[in-house]
Amino acid sequence: CWRGSWRWRGRRRWRRRRRRRRWVPASPSPYHGGPDLINDDLLMTLSVRELNKRLHGCPRDQVVRLKQKRRTLKNRGYAQNCRSKRLQQRHDLELTNRHLHHEMQQMKVELAKIKQERDELIQTLQMRQREQSLLPLQPSHNRWLTQSRAILT
Repeated sequence: CWRGSWRWRGRRRWRRRRRRRRWVPASPSPYHGGPDLINDDLLMTLSVRELNKRLHGCPRDQVVRLKQKRRTLKNRGYAQNCRSKRLQQRHDLELTNRHLHHEMQQMKVELAKIKQERDELIQTLQMRQREQSLLPLQPSHNRWLTQSRAILT
């Protein structure tokens, strides 16, 4: 049976390709027939080359089905890895967020203490200036008061 296309066969020669008939085993082998030709773990761990060697001679529809199953299992694994990485990143970001909020609260408390200390110092300065009413308030002190209020508010 010389069906098929013409094929280049080396030094200026063309030959027709012969299509091979598919071999069908007489008895069921572990790779032919049945729903579990190769278990899922083995199917995922085999390289493509090794899988092709093992499936050599199997019917085309089974080969296609097994390769599709392998691709589905691999994609499922990739998706699971992606989900676990995303959850881990989310967990890390939540921890960082909590830590930053805690730092921010501490800084707010510290800022409130500094503002209170500043106000107390301003009050003591004003009291001393009132006590020394004979001396007028110097311009440099006014500038310092306005600058410190502007910075800390």
